[in-house]
Amino acid sequence: MEKCAICGKKRPSNDIIHIDYTPHIICSDCFSKMIEKRVKRNIRFFGPLEKGVKGFLEGKEHNKKIATFMLKKFFHPSFFELADLKKNADLLINSKSLEEICMDFLDIVFHNKQLPTSRVFLFCDIPQEELHLYAKINNIKLKKPRTPDLPALLKPKQNRFSFASSFKTLVKLKQDKNHKN
Repeated sequence: MEKCAICGKKRPSNDIIHIDYTPHIICSDCFSKMIEKRVKRNIRFFGPLEKGVKGFLEGKEHNKKIATFMLKKFFHPSFFELADLKKNADLLINSKSLEEICMDFLDIVFHNKQLPTSRVFLFCDIPQEELHLYAKINNIKLKKPRTPDLPALLKPKQNRFSFASSFKTLVKLKQDKNHKN
C-alpha cells in the first residue's frame, strides 16, 4: 500500500501511477482528475466553447477516442456536439498530443509555416504516454500507436511545461499580430 501525493489515501500498488517527470506517486483517480483539469484549462485558454457550437475533431484516431470520451464527459449534448464532417463544423478541435504539437511547433518556427487558426488544442501539454494511461484507467480501448521520435532535448519527460508554455505563447503572439492587422 502506497500513499497518493494528492489525496493522501493509501492505495494498492496496482492503483498507483509513477510519472517520470515527478517524484510523486499518484493514484489513478487523482491522475484522471489531473488530466481532465489540464484539458479543461486548455479549452478555457484556447477559446471557451459556446452553447450550440459544433466542433470537428482533428488528429489521430486514438487521440480522437480519448477526446470524444472527455468532451462527452464535460459537456451535455444540448450544449456542444461533434460534427461528422469538417465543413459542418463551427470550430476545429485539435486532439494532438504534446509530442505531435512539438513537431508542429518546430515546423512553424523553422519552416515558416502558418499557425493553425481558430482551433482548440485539447492535449497540447499532455504527453502521449499520459494519454494512454488515462485511456487505460477509463477503459477506452486503443491500439498502441507509434509515437514520433523526438531529439533528446525535446523529450517531454525532461521539461513538459516549457514546450506547452512556448506553444501557447506562440499562439497568443500570432493572434495578437492578426488582430493588429
